[in-house]
Amino acid sequence: MAKKKIFRLIQAGFAAVVLAMTLPACTDDHFDVKEGDGMDANATKTLWEQIEARRNKDLSRFATIVEKTPYFKDEAHKAFKDAAKTQPYTYKDVLSGTQILTVFAPTDDAFTDAEYQEYLTLLEGSMEDQYDVYLRLVGNHICRNRYTATGTGEEKLVMINGKKATFNRATKKFKDIDLLTEGDKPQYNIPAVNGTLHLIGQQSDFAYNLYEYIKAHGSEFSMLKNWITAHDTIYFVESLSVENGSDANGNPIYVDSVYTRTNTLFRYGDYTKPGEEWIMPLKSFHGDFEEEDSTWVLAAPTDIAWQTALDTYAPYYNYATLYINKEQEDIEVERMLPKEGLINPDSLKELAMNMDIASMLLFNARQQPRTPNHLGFWTAEEFQSTSMPKIFNTRLDTFKVEQKPVTDVKPLIFANNSTPVTISNGLLYSINSWNFFKAYGALDVEVKVSTQSLFKMATMKSYYDYNTFNNETSKLVNDSLLGAVSKDYFLTFSYGDDSPVIDLKLRDRENDHQIVSNLDYEIGIVMVPNFYRWDTDSIMAETPNEVAVKKNKMQVRITYNSGELSSKGKPTEKVTDKLTFEYNGERVDTIWIKKEDGSNYTFRFPISYKNIDDSYPTMNITSAAKRSEVGAGKEYQHTFSIDRIILRAKE
Repeated sequence: MAKKKIFRLIQAGFAAVVLAMTLPACTDDHFDVKEGDGMDANATKTLWEQIEARRNKDLSRFATIVEKTPYFKDEAHKAFKDAAKTQPYTYKDVLSGTQILTVFAPTDDAFTDAEYQEYLTLLEGSMEDQYDVYLRLVGNHICRNRYTATGTGEEKLVMINGKKATFNRATKKFKDIDLLTEGDKPQYNIPAVNGTLHLIGQQSDFAYNLYEYIKAHGSEFSMLKNWITAHDTIYFVESLSVENGSDANGNPIYVDSVYTRTNTLFRYGDYTKPGEEWIMPLKSFHGDFEEEDSTWVLAAPTDIAWQTALDTYAPYYNYATLYINKEQEDIEVERMLPKEGLINPDSLKELAMNMDIASMLLFNARQQPRTPNHLGFWTAEEFQSTSMPKIFNTRLDTFKVEQKPVTDVKPLIFANNSTPVTISNGLLYSINSWNFFKAYGALDVEVKVSTQSLFKMATMKSYYDYNTFNNETSKLVNDSLLGAVSKDYFLTFSYGDDSPVIDLKLRDRENDHQIVSNLDYEIGIVMVPNFYRWDTDSIMAETPNEVAVKKNKMQVRITYNSGELSSKGKPTEKVTDKLTFEYNGERVDTIWIKKEDGSNYTFRFPISYKNIDDSYPTMNITSAAKRSEVGAGKEYQHTFSIDRIILRAKE
């Protein structure tokens, strides 16, 4: 459609990644435009009458577009003058009203014949086309309140389409556009009873934000667009709507119904509806796309890339029809997820895959990791031009280079697209391939052993000690430090003279890593030496004290959802065979469970737990040493210290 040609106004301009402008709702006099103070004493005409008076001179095209452009409460709802909704309000009515506005009107010379005809064609088209004319042209040249080009100083304007602009009174410039003069006669500061009119010789540049750009380019990003717009919610605002009588049943008739729009994906936290049980919280972008002052970066998958991601994810998202809620307070009662009925696995799979694709796409350019050479906030230009071995998205997922000599992770994420579109609040990279798994270990599950990861602590047959251990400090005092622990702490488990038994939740909620189906996981346990919890003299010794070095024999079992229902309609769980390993106790070490032939043991879960909020597999860990093998002078111990559990995706 001809509409695409007009997009060149933004393609050479600004850029790309923030979202959905929620349009202001109407006020009691129908339009959310602030009343100004100070009416020009010499003014006798409205803004529309001033524009109409110049129609045959130099404002014919702008006037025609203005009187044909409907007033929108949001992109899906026009305002109407009558209950039958046959007479829409237009911006002619807005400029004829009592609200104080400033209009920067492009003269006829600002439009090529082709551009003007394209605008008229759009105004005869769909509501989406008409709204686009408002957004990019009419709303981009009108602001609230009266601004005159007198005096000095620069004003920061907010146009009625939500875009920001500058107005320099001294230099007589709107943005970088000169206000017009005719000979020595200014064609600005034209007074009106409801504002001020300035004439300019070119159209003001327009730049979409993320939401606007994705919607305008729906044919290229239809899957992304459909996912985002599916979470738009339009609310009727009764208090701001204009009532005019009632129908035969006594229900009010609204001459002018006011709506506002919100989108649950634009929240800074994931979403569950209050008072409802949700099997799977809705993942948001953790970024407010309405913030025009932000500097977002979006990896925008084309439909080809989105479909590639779906095809890649599909085997890993096989869900059960019922799960056991592992988080209920009463540990003796198995509460099902959901409480009533069964899950539709296919629907859940579709939801989970789409939200996992979308939720990782947004980055905040300003808040990327600082470097010795860059200690401040990043600009969009610096983000684009600087090699970054590691970046974070808005959900704090880490994307990093794994293999040298590669020094920049961005080409991997953005599919080697080095030419993003620049939009009003950042950058948009169109990506035709899906490389996110190569830069983000989303399929690996790493569980830090902590009190939060212990399952059913109330019935746990073990005591635990919380051991802080400063890796950096220990390195300074001990050249022979034998490995570091994560997050500077680890847990030690004991149970008197008996074998301690613990159960761990196999999920990493903090980093959003959860078990998926149909993937072979290698299982590693990061063990910590006994002497790491002793006094610093033992740790600083060049050779660990032989008395302090103790070995462990360990036994592991995994409990998981089988995907099958019992005869009573309840979910059933299965338990793996005993998996055993030994640890020599000499250094922090990852012990990979082995098969008899010496290769790494792997386990494949039949059912996915991805994004399921209150259910997960568990790992039972206990000491397998015999009583005769432990105690004073013996080489083994029941007590064991664990830093973390690693389930490494083999693929």
